[in-house]
Amino acid sequence: MKPAIKRVIVPTDFSDISLEAVNYGESFAEMYGADLVLLHVVDEAPLLAFHTMELTADFVLEDTTQQAERRLDQFVKQHDIRNRYGLTLVVRRGSPAVEISKYAKEASADLIVMATHGRSGLSHVVLGSVAEKTVQLSDVPVLTIKPLKFKHGHAIAGYSEEQFHDH
Repeated sequence: MKPAIKRVIVPTDFSDISLEAVNYGESFAEMYGADLVLLHVVDEAPLLAFHTMELTADFVLEDTTQQAERRLDQFVKQHDIRNRYGLTLVVRRGSPAVEISKYAKEASADLIVMATHGRSGLSHVVLGSVAEKTVQLSDVPVLTIKPLKFKHGHAIAGYSEEQFHDH
């Protein structure tokens, strides 16, 4: 029996690379008549490391979460993201790969579509890969999208890795 795809989750960090995954997610949702969920995870680790004595960790996280919710809404409007079968915007806090996997299970997702940022070498070792960790942790199938700006594992001339990331 073929698996039914009724809910597609696309994690986004608001970068151009994640927009490519959103485009694929929109196509899958349209093709299968599925709900589309855009998910942004506020990574708590770096935020907690930089709070000052005057700002409590809860305040920093709450403020950052509210900013992420507004930014996700703007991202959707700016890129005219829509789905006639349902569009849900979700912001979570925690470790991105863990939260993506947990939310996919909680939401009974059938597919996660996410971009890989094309990191290699030392940056991959140090930063890791959220996509790779999600594949390892998730009970839900994960489709990874390699950015079109990469060819044979390397950035195409005229593009640097920094240009792919949201500043």
